[in-house]
Amino acid sequence: MALTSERLIQDASAEFGSQSVVACIDVRKNIFGKYRVVSSSKINHEINDVARRLCEHGVGEIMVQSVDRDGTFDGYDLSLLRKASSAVDVPVIACGGAGSVQDFVSAITQGGCSAVAAGSMFLYQKKGQGILITYPDQNVLMESFYKRIV
Repeated sequence: MALTSERLIQDASAEFGSQSVVACIDVRKNIFGKYRVVSSSKINHEINDVARRLCEHGVGEIMVQSVDRDGTFDGYDLSLLRKASSAVDVPVIACGGAGSVQDFVSAITQGGCSAVAAGSMFLYQKKGQGILITYPDQNVLMESFYKRIV
């Protein structure tokens, strides 16, 4: 929707401030291995161009979702995240592929992201298994980040 409704982004940003306007960009690799933005309107643009355009219209944060990695537990697509985060000056949120706390750390330290999102990691024990609904141990989480910072 944001790709085809730039006026909506401008109005929301003017009314509520750009810090409260977040756009999610769904990205897939095409058969040639190039990242392409996908949407219901079949827009097939480069991630950098779309991210910059959204920021120009007032988006204050961008969530980048790797459609190819979503639900795989294979880790975030760090190359995609670096590409997106280096293109804009707003916070970038990683989405799609988290399988461990270490993936969170990698998205921030190697992917250049400001935040991470995860779903399947909290709902399933392993791919194809039933619902678990769990949370990572907070001590493990903090220890992983602390080791990277110090």
